[in-house]
Amino acid sequence: NMKSFPLAQAADDGNIEEVKRILDPGNLSQGEKDLALARACCTEKLDIAEILFANGSDPNGQYETGEDNSEYGPIILASCEFLCTSGIKWLLEHGASPIGYSVESKLRQCMTPLEMVNCTYVDDDQRRIDCRRLLETWIRKNHDS
Repeated sequence: NMKSFPLAQAADDGNIEEVKRILDPGNLSQGEKDLALARACCTEKLDIAEILFANGSDPNGQYETGEDNSEYGPIILASCEFLCTSGIKWLLEHGASPIGYSVESKLRQCMTPLEMVNCTYVDDDQRRIDCRRLLETWIRKNHDS
């Protein structure tokens, strides 16, 4: 539920004016900005992702929710969970890494973006193939060299 996180809710809704209004005072935590970026990317609101990035959201940030700031994991996992190819591509192009971390999160069975793509509940074989190809290509170009 994003109602407790107005910036993330505005990003989720695609409300650019509300995103700009909430960002304007500049008094948001890094977690709030990163959560909003996660929501913008996994819902394909990449125009909002650009605004958030320009205002300090971190493509390698953590997706944190709840009163205990429970971590879901790196924000790229949200786009992987929803098989959102454009969100994954945007995050990778803006410096997100799909490798090199170990996450203790609520999703212990899916630890890396590639594993998330493979085990998500979203039932769309073509999007799964596209997301897997995108991540594997990035890994080949940036990690195996």
